[in-house]
Amino acid sequence: MTMTNTYRYPTSGSHYDAEHGSPHHGVVTQSVFIELLASQWQNAQRSQHSLSTFLIDIDHFNNLTDKSNIAHQVFETVGALFHRKTDALTYFARNKILLMTTELSFKEAGQMAERIHHAVQALALTTPQTPSGQVTVSIGHTTYTPEEDDDFGVLDQLSETLKHQQAASDMGGNTSHTRLYSQLLK
Repeated sequence: MTMTNTYRYPTSGSHYDAEHGSPHHGVVTQSVFIELLASQWQNAQRSQHSLSTFLIDIDHFNNLTDKSNIAHQVFETVGALFHRKTDALTYFARNKILLMTTELSFKEAGQMAERIHHAVQALALTTPQTPSGQVTVSIGHTTYTPEEDDDFGVLDQLSETLKHQQAASDMGGNTSHTRLYSQLLK
């Protein structure tokens, strides 16, 4: 049994206020991120807890004139939402952010994607280069509880996260997309 969820977020009317100011310590390079992800996968197998990965894409990035500044602001905003020791995030290309966290339920991961959307909206970055006139993001995410001798591996989870992010982008952006696998329904 699988269930696919797609969420579309409005581009205005957000009442979310992202908390800035506290530095996030989970910012790492891509190679360190992969090492941490593999380590967290093993910990999740032993402890029987979930591992969630998110891939956040800045919509219409190639059309933006201030790419570097916008990417930096979105990265800092997303990073400010994650404070736990097991959280890590990294740039995944210039317009994408890859992050992981642990011990979220499927529902909580969906709520986290919603918080990310609201936090980016709260930046109120306007630009004439996007259809909505605002900077938005497309998010793909997966949550999985790995088991010993599992056929599904950490690279499979990353691949699924990438597919869901691409599906969110293909739907026009400002969207979150995920899939719940029956193994997660424990």
